Amino acid sequence: MACLSDANQLSRITDISLCHGWAGLYQTAWRAADEALIPEISHQLPRLAALLTSHANAGRPDGIGFLGGAAGLALALHSATRDTAPISGWDACLLIA
Repeated sequence: MACLSDANQLSRITDISLCHGWAGLYQTAWRAADEALIPEISHQLPRLAALLTSHANAGRPDGIGFLGGAAGLALALHSATRDTAPISGWDACLLIA
C-alpha cells in the first residue's frame, strides 16, 4: 500500500504505458481496490488518476499499441473516469482482473 503514496517509489515510474508505467499502475491499483477488504487502496485512486492524467498530458505514448502505446493508455484513462469494471474485461489479459 505504501508504494502507492511513496514519492520516492513513484518517481521511478518513467513512462505512461500500461506495461510498466502510470497507466498500468492505475489499472492495477483500481483492480486491487475493487477486491480489497479494506478501503485504503481505493482512497489512493483519485490521486493516482490525477497523476495518470497529468503524465498523459505531459508525455506521448510510444506508438499506438496496447502495452506500450496509446491504446493501453486510453483504456486506463477510461477506467480512471469511471468507477466500474470495464465491461469488456480488457484488463483480464494482464492477470489483474
